[in-house]
Amino acid sequence: MFSINHKGNSKTAIPTTRSWRGSCPSSCPLLGKSCYAENFPMVMHWDKLTHEGLSYADLLEEVKALRRNTLWRHNDAGDLIGSAGLIDLTALTALVEANRGRRGFTYTHWGWRANLEVLKWANRCGFTINVSASDVSDALEAFNAGLPATVIVNTDGQKMVKVGGVRIIICPAQRKKITCAECGICVIANRDYIVGFWPHGTKKSGLIKMVETL
Repeated sequence: MFSINHKGNSKTAIPTTRSWRGSCPSSCPLLGKSCYAENFPMVMHWDKLTHEGLSYADLLEEVKALRRNTLWRHNDAGDLIGSAGLIDLTALTALVEANRGRRGFTYTHWGWRANLEVLKWANRCGFTINVSASDVSDALEAFNAGLPATVIVNTDGQKMVKVGGVRIIICPAQRKKITCAECGICVIANRDYIVGFWPHGTKKSGLIKMVETL
């Protein structure tokens, strides 16, 4: 099941959707460990989607009803519909079509190599899917393959680092205390840098142990 918050939250300030736990691929390295969606109290609302919420068709109607040029985020918890390592092309096509004329973006832990052409297609069509890379090396590979990439990394407070000749710019919403509505870099599919996120949330200490320090 799915949900949509038309006002977002204090960090996003844009329409934001959510998908049930079962949408997350088993390959996600954060699954059941340090996933920020499992922070309290967010996890309580996320768990409810297992048995109540919008159907996918209803969610798409909500997206279609957004004003043109609206910046919105798909999945502050959960992931794209898929199975057996592959993103469901039929479900994604419907989402891309619902987003026409709007500025939707999301992040995915589905393996980008197996889904490379599908991801490139969606990004070309105006729905930005950021690769949530498992580590910096993975982020660099995805970036060099032509995909917008993000990665959780500890830079000891540095706002920008360069690895392999590519900049990793820390999310402005984290370092400047602005909202996604004021930023919007994650919707830029052809950006020439990787977006980095500092570990955060109630599971921050666990994340710090898992991610690279640059």
